[in-house]
Amino acid sequence: MEIASAFSCTDCRHQLAQTALAAADILAGKMPGTYKATVSFGEYGAPDFDSRVKTLSSAATGGIMSVQAQVDELWGSSKDDDWKAAEVRRILNERGIAELEEPSLGGDSLK
Repeated sequence: MEIASAFSCTDCRHQLAQTALAAADILAGKMPGTYKATVSFGEYGAPDFDSRVKTLSSAATGGIMSVQAQVDELWGSSKDDDWKAAEVRRILNERGIAELEEPSLGGDSLK
């Protein structure tokens, strides 16, 4: 006899977590709460650092990712936005790409 499941494996894990948390509430003498289980692996769920460097190096060589996108992808949430912005500036400077002020059209004559 085949048993069809209405839940995917992910649904089963979420249901298990919710049930476990409700059981913990009951054991603590509280009314069971309503829980929404979510799991985030952050940097741990990503490929190792060396694999990311290799992949991003290929993307950089092919010119398919901006420096900003490469830095964001490589460091993710492990570095703050200020650090990543400084890293982008450092890389661009090392490559000889300087940020210039955008020239105005017409200069001061438009005032």
